[in-house]
Amino acid sequence: MSWRQCPKRLWLETHGDPAPPTDSSKLQRGETVGRMARVVFGDGDAVTIDRRSAGRRSALDQTATEMASLGRTLFEAAFGDDDLAAYADVVRPAADGWELLEVKDAGSVKTHHLDDVAIQAAAAQRSGFAPKRICITHVDTDWTYPGGDDYRGLFAIAEVTDDVGALVASVGDWVAEAKATIALPTAPARPTGPHCDTPYPCAFYEACAAQDPTATHPIQWLPGALSKAAKELVEAGAREMEDLPDEVLNETQSRVKAQTLAGVARFDEAEAAADVADWTAPLHFLDFETANPVVPLWAGTRPYAQIPFQFSLHLLEADGTLAHTECLLTDGNDPSRRFAEALIAACRSEGAVVVYNAGFERGRIKDLAQRYEALAPQLEAIAARLVDLQPVAKARYYHPDQRGSWSIKKVLPCLVPELRYDLLDGVKEGGMAIEAYLKLIHPNCSPERKATLEAQLRRYCHLDTLAMVALWARFAANRAVLSAALNAAPRP
Repeated sequence: MSWRQCPKRLWLETHGDPAPPTDSSKLQRGETVGRMARVVFGDGDAVTIDRRSAGRRSALDQTATEMASLGRTLFEAAFGDDDLAAYADVVRPAADGWELLEVKDAGSVKTHHLDDVAIQAAAAQRSGFAPKRICITHVDTDWTYPGGDDYRGLFAIAEVTDDVGALVASVGDWVAEAKATIALPTAPARPTGPHCDTPYPCAFYEACAAQDPTATHPIQWLPGALSKAAKELVEAGAREMEDLPDEVLNETQSRVKAQTLAGVARFDEAEAAADVADWTAPLHFLDFETANPVVPLWAGTRPYAQIPFQFSLHLLEADGTLAHTECLLTDGNDPSRRFAEALIAACRSEGAVVVYNAGFERGRIKDLAQRYEALAPQLEAIAARLVDLQPVAKARYYHPDQRGSWSIKKVLPCLVPELRYDLLDGVKEGGMAIEAYLKLIHPNCSPERKATLEAQLRRYCHLDTLAMVALWARFAANRAVLSAALNAAPRP
């Protein structure tokens, strides 16, 4: 699969220095789904082929022996020959032969999944086994976990036998070209591009990017999708923003280009102040942290559902008084209802609720209202009062250091450099918050480790809402509130 994404990646994996660590959360998610597949598709007679301790040759022999008996489900079945090796997640007997299941942690079948299972099917054929039915088994995101460790509905099975059959004939050519790539004395030349993240982020990206011709103002810093005309210019060799005329860019891209080439920030202060002037006090600066486990932990939740477990709220009174409240639920039980109740208690009955990227918080509040009918009127009232700082930032401010992004972690260092996420210990961004939460609710987490992770989560979420207070103060030209926010900031 590495060669299919990028021949240079395959060469570096074979000959280069060890790749930097990949996304641990992605690896853990895949391992979790693999374990659940063995639970869901296993039975008392199922066999897991041991390829790690016994070696590939032994795994091939064990697979052949088991399949000759035509009776038991196999996990990690080994197929192939000297040129091609593959391990199937699940092979199980069916009425008219064998069924091969490739298990994915995605919520639907993706195009690159077909390449993956085509390689498995081709390897199986080289072992003298032709599966009658080939399927992609993916997580069913519409399924709701009923509780009681009953995960029978976790997976949806999509038959792809015909789609894969059309690809299997090409696998021999893929193998030959991959072998030719490995045999090269040096890595094949290829600049970085969209393939570096599609279908999977490449661990060698930083090393390859350092070899690219240097661009002073890279086109990659333009926000959003490029137009067809802009893409054609890029394919023809354009690398710098100045290589793209404004006629092929949208308004936002043209503005980013202008400010980047000028090398200075643009801040429409009067317009920003007018945008936030009618937000009703008291202002509730609110941020959520959520976990989205692929395998649901709590009854009534779905795979990948965003489950809120923490919020931070800074309350700014009309007289400029700033106070903070928070909620962090870490006992391992479903936090959803208690989170909703705490949110209702923290938000007064009047005053704007200020967020950054309102779609996220609004979606989570809507989810809670759907789950808890008795709380729906109060939750919907909070959602109706949401106002969003991000559109103000996007319309009124841009600094070249944002590199085309208006995420709060890009805007804040430019507009309020005194507030710094890098001063936090441990948790510094949302993905790390999810990992920390899932670790601390695990039964094996020690009390000492749990206390450390809780403290990191509190400091991180506190800074998120403090950052919003500071951004609002800059937009509103309110020096007193800005000073109060900076006084509450983490120190080196």
